[in-house]
Amino acid sequence: MSDLQTCLTWFVVAAGAPADDGVKLADQHIDAYVAGATGDRVQALEALKAALEAMKLDGRVADHISARLEAVLSSQRDQASADAAGGAADSAPGDRTSDVD
Repeated sequence: MSDLQTCLTWFVVAAGAPADDGVKLADQHIDAYVAGATGDRVQALEALKAALEAMKLDGRVADHISARLEAVLSSQRDQASADAAGGAADSAPGDRTSDVD
């Protein structure tokens, strides 16, 4: 599990590491952050993205972190929308078939 502050700390370490190592390290911590997020993952990722932007890291690894966060955030938004649409469809009356004669 990775909380926001821990993840940001590792982003700084990753940004200073050689490119390939930094990318792997950043990806590991993004994945851990998403896996450990409690509640709304979209909201947690938006908070992480905002905090990262406030840090103003630069360089290839920092660009990768930003792009990867955006991709994961987009994926989580899509999943949340699909879940919400599925929940709405599940609760719509008259749309279900019944096995009862």
